[in-house]
Amino acid sequence: MEDSLCLEEIGLLLLIDRLQANHQTLGRETIVPFAELKQPAVARGYAALIGVLLEKGFVRGDAEAFALTPDGSRAVRDIAQRCSLNALFYDEYYRAIRHSRAHALFCERVYGKDLGQHGMADMQQLDRALAELQIEPGMTLLDFGCGDGQISEYIADASGALVTGVDLAGQAIRIAAERTAGKRDRIKFRCADVEKEPESLGAEMFDRVIAIDSLFFTRDQPSVTKLLLDHLTPGGRMVVFYICPPPVAENETAFARGLSALGQTYRVLDFSVQNKQHWLKKEAALKDLESMFKAEGNEFLYKNRLAECGGIQDFRRFLYVVRMLN
Repeated sequence: MEDSLCLEEIGLLLLIDRLQANHQTLGRETIVPFAELKQPAVARGYAALIGVLLEKGFVRGDAEAFALTPDGSRAVRDIAQRCSLNALFYDEYYRAIRHSRAHALFCERVYGKDLGQHGMADMQQLDRALAELQIEPGMTLLDFGCGDGQISEYIADASGALVTGVDLAGQAIRIAAERTAGKRDRIKFRCADVEKEPESLGAEMFDRVIAIDSLFFTRDQPSVTKLLLDHLTPGGRMVVFYICPPPVAENETAFARGLSALGQTYRVLDFSVQNKQHWLKKEAALKDLESMFKAEGNEFLYKNRLAECGGIQDFRRFLYVVRMLN
C-alpha cells in the first residue's frame, strides 16, 4: 500500500520515524515545527496528510496525538530502504535556493561567495583545502556530498581537475547536471547514497577526494572512510572537513579512529575557532535578511538555516589531510 503514497505522505512518515527514534511524542506539536525545517509542504498540509494516514491504517489516534500501527511501522521500514529524510530535505533546499536572492546574499556575506553552501567551509577554508590537495590539471577528483555541484564546478574551474560529484539528493544532482551541461567533458555528477550502494562508484579511481562537512553525517563512518580510500589512487590525497562535539580530540573522532584502524596516517588542521565565528556571522546575516527571505516566500530557508545556529556552534572542527601510500 505504501506504493500509493504521495511524496508528502512519504515525507510525513519519515518525519514520524525520525521523531519516534528520538523518543519524542508524536502529534501536531512535535511534527509541524520539525516539518517546517525539513519538509514545509508537510507542515502546510499536516491535517489532511494525517487524515490520509489514518484512513490507510498507518496511524491510530488523531492529528493532535497518534501512534504508528504495525502496518505503519512496516511501511516506514520499507520506505527507509528506498528513500531518506535527508534526501527529501535537500531536494527541497536546493529547489528553494535556486531562485532565492536572499539566500545568495546570505552565502556571499557568510562564505565570501555564493556557491549554494550548506556546510561550514567559507572560501578561505575551501581554498586552503584545495592547496592541501595539490591538484594538477587533468587529475581526477571525487567530491563526496557535492550538493548541487557549485563547489564541484568551482574546483574544476580553479584547478583544471576532472571532477565527479556524488550526492544522495536527486534534485540537487539534476540542477548540477543542467547548470554544467556545457562542461561535461570535465564535470559529471552521480545521484547515489554510496553508504547504501557502495557499488555505485564502480571501479573508478580518483587522484583526489574531498568531503566537505558530509562524512560526519554518515551512519557508518568507518565503512564510508574505507570506501573512499579504496577509490583513491596510490599516492593520492584526500581532505575531509569534519565536526565533532567537545571535548573530543582530533585523534579520537570516529573518522580518525577509522583511519588508524586502516593503518592510514594523516595531518589535522584545527578550525574550531573559525567554526564559532562562522555561526555568529551566520546568525547575524540571517536576522538582517529575515524580511527578504519572507518576502520571497522562503521562510523555510530562513528557519532552517537559523535552526542550524542553535546546535553545533561549540563543536570542534577539523580538516583532515590524508595521503595514500604508494
